[in-house]
Amino acid sequence: MLPSPTERFDLQSRIVLQGDETARTELSAREGFEFPDLDGSRQSVAWLLRQELAARVESGDGTASGPVTVDDAVAAVMARLSRTRCVATGYQPSDDPDDYRDADDQTGALAYTCALPDPEALRPVHAALRAAQDGPDRQQAA
Repeated sequence: MLPSPTERFDLQSRIVLQGDETARTELSAREGFEFPDLDGSRQSVAWLLRQELAARVESGDGTASGPVTVDDAVAAVMARLSRTRCVATGYQPSDDPDDYRDADDQTGALAYTCALPDPEALRPVHAALRAAQDGPDRQQAA
């Protein structure tokens, strides 16, 4: 039986955030295809995070503009990822009939809640990134 959108989110969250092999096996069996390996999923998260941070804190030539690099910040976040818990709290299917490929594959708005780990260890990285920024975009970049 295919998972509901909320079940799919919860399983994917456990796979990507906690590296939960049991959730990966269950999702693969229920979806009918092998969910990507855990290292690949975590690398995808790190890549997306790196792209977002790079756009905010690196200069145009790709070098860091301060004492903390984007890789430092990504490593700090990824080290705490396994302690992050996200669960779906609701799902509202789309009203657009073009958003449905079949009865089990639909799009819609998914509400979720995440419990994040204690950010205390990230504070020095955050402070260094803020200190590295100049100008009116300093707060946004931090």
